[in-house]
Amino acid sequence: MRKKILVLDDDNGILDVISYVLEDAGYMVQTLSSCELYYRKSGSFTQIWY
Repeated sequence: MRKKILVLDDDNGILDVISYVLEDAGYMVQTLSSCELYYRKSGSFTQIWY
C-alpha cells in the first residue's frame, strides 16, 4: 500500500513540482491550496511539519 501525503501551498506551481517528485517516488499525493480545505482533509494523513 502506498503512503499518502497531503501537500498544502498557495502556489500552484510549487504544488505541481512537489506532487510530481513525490508521485515519482511512489507516494499517493493530494494537493490543497487553502488552509480551510486542509482542516477538512487532514484526518486521513500523517502530519509532518518542516
